[in-house]
Amino acid sequence: MRTLRTVLVLATLAAAMASAADRELLRLAPAGTRFLAGVQVDQGKITPFGRFLLSRMEKDDKEFQAFVTATGFDPTRDVDEILVAASGAGTGHKDGVMLARGHFNIQTILASAKEKGAVVTDYQGVPLLSPPKSKTQQSGAVAFLNGSIAIAGDVQKVKSAIAQRTQTVSLDSALEGKAAELSATHHAWMVSVVPVAEMAGRVPDANMSGAMKGNAFQAVEQISGGADFTDGVKISAEAVTRSDKDATALADVVRFLANLAQMNREGVQAPGLAAALETLDLKTEGKVAKVSFRVPEAQLEQMIQSHQHRARVRPVVHRTK
Repeated sequence: MRTLRTVLVLATLAAAMASAADRELLRLAPAGTRFLAGVQVDQGKITPFGRFLLSRMEKDDKEFQAFVTATGFDPTRDVDEILVAASGAGTGHKDGVMLARGHFNIQTILASAKEKGAVVTDYQGVPLLSPPKSKTQQSGAVAFLNGSIAIAGDVQKVKSAIAQRTQTVSLDSALEGKAAELSATHHAWMVSVVPVAEMAGRVPDANMSGAMKGNAFQAVEQISGGADFTDGVKISAEAVTRSDKDATALADVVRFLANLAQMNREGVQAPGLAAALETLDLKTEGKVAKVSFRVPEAQLEQMIQSHQHRARVRPVVHRTK
């Protein structure tokens, strides 16, 4: 689990110099993909915020170090780019795949996995790594197309990605076009052509789900956004709505919520949120609503440190008979 947390932390790293999404990774996105998210990892390690994130990782984690020693694979060193592709159909972990470009010593990784009980099979000439047979409830798998590309996700999705290597899969033109634009100008990015109202029923928080079902959000047909970690963290996002009027209505809702939070500055729990709201830039261009804000690096680091501290210090619950 700690090794997984390490990989997840890496997924938040961004490049100091953004580059467009890898075309080979995009070509492996499943047919019917309506959601894409990506991050450049290799250059992120040289940014101030990237170095901070790496410094917060558990370098003294014996389990992680044992994994690196056994496989020769260090996610902090060997992953260059991550791309997540999903249909947004609401099937949880079975909905999409994670594609990674990096440097993989396949034979060493597979040998180490086998020693721990994992199952290694061959699918169309590609090694497929699955959980131990005893864990039948798990259907995930990892495939190594070669020493530089890996695919992870539900086993059937992974097999489909392997099979389509020689096929031509056309992505939604709006999705692919926006992905190309964002990945070339942002460090980390995402784009979805899944209507917001369609996603509302899958959000666990009742208040958030209810808000997403409101008239203003029901008009949203596409959302996208990106992050720039060069100077603190600048977040920008935009929503494509059905009409100019809908975009104005959405902007009014966001502006109202921001003003409400600023009026309750003392009640804002997340450090840095109040400062970020002061930099809020909200505007509309036709049927597109755009918003951006910047979180100071010091405030963001404080948020991460506070979160990690709370995770380590868990309250003891005394049960009464």
